[in-house]
Amino acid sequence: IKAVYHNLNLVNKEIAIIGSLGNSEGYFNDELKKAILKIDPGFNIHESLIEPVVGSAFQAYENAKNN
Repeated sequence: IKAVYHNLNLVNKEIAIIGSLGNSEGYFNDELKKAILKIDPGFNIHESLIEPVVGSAFQAYENAKNN
């Protein structure tokens, strides 16, 4: 996150945390969110809007459609 943040001019500072850290509650999830907000307190951290597999399927469809 830090590398992307410092190399791109982000306008939309939305972050969805997925996987075990995103789905769990407790120490590691809390520490990850603190670390992200330390980079920029303007980040909006939230749950994923769709399952990652849905996004992957959509991207595969788009790639196939354009080839």
